[in-house]
Amino acid sequence: MFKPHTAAVLRDVVFPLLCFSDEDAERWEDDPIDYVRSTLETEEDYGSPLMFAKNLIQALLKDRGSYALPLMLQFARDVLMQYVAWL
Repeated sequence: MFKPHTAAVLRDVVFPLLCFSDEDAERWEDDPIDYVRSTLETEEDYGSPLMFAKNLIQALLKDRGSYALPLMLQFARDVLMQYVAWL
């Protein structure tokens, strides 16, 4: 019974994993080329929380797209509206 918890998992687990963090900013400042290279290399990410988040989104959209896509779009809209309000 994952369906009732989908929105919470996306909001509280998946989205924070996908966000640009302070650690990412530091790595970007230190060596932008290495940062980009490390984000594109998938072999090293196998089994990482970030890869799990990406795979979960992909699986949800593939297998439960009619349910998951509106949730994801609404969540993205809410995040962007918070950013606009912050400006």
